[in-house]
Amino acid sequence: MRALLTTSALAFLAACAPAEPSAQAAQPVAVSPTQFQTIKWMSGKWRGTGDGGLVFYESYRLVDDSTAESRSWADSTFARTTDSSTIALRDGNVTSGSSPNGYIVTRWSGDTIRFDPRGTTANGFIWARVDADHWTATLFWTDRAGKAQSRVYQMTRVGG
Repeated sequence: MRALLTTSALAFLAACAPAEPSAQAAQPVAVSPTQFQTIKWMSGKWRGTGDGGLVFYESYRLVDDSTAESRSWADSTFARTTDSSTIALRDGNVTSGSSPNGYIVTRWSGDTIRFDPRGTTANGFIWARVDADHWTATLFWTDRAGKAQSRVYQMTRVGG
């Protein structure tokens, strides 16, 4: 988000673990404007939890037919934004983060979205819908020894 774990929040969390960029360039998947609208399930406020009692708050909203906005919040009051990010559909590709770094979508099923790293970004993540009020954000990276690593965050809708 930080209930949904925004790409900027994910990047921060990944920075806490040693990682190296992927040697392969991510291959984007084509996404239509109709497919992009299937992420409406993410709209709203979210509470995220992770290892060691980590709690964070995020919100997501569709801005228009090709742009979604994510915000990280300081606490459960959703009064002070600490970060924001844009998920954008442009020329058939969905990206998040600054170009040429950031993320590009390499899998899109409506309920599961995989963001792979671009440029010097070292981690990727997967958003997977569980039901109307829950989803998971899985952060993945390769550590300095070349071993695949991952961390899963549980996201729960806040309010109605």
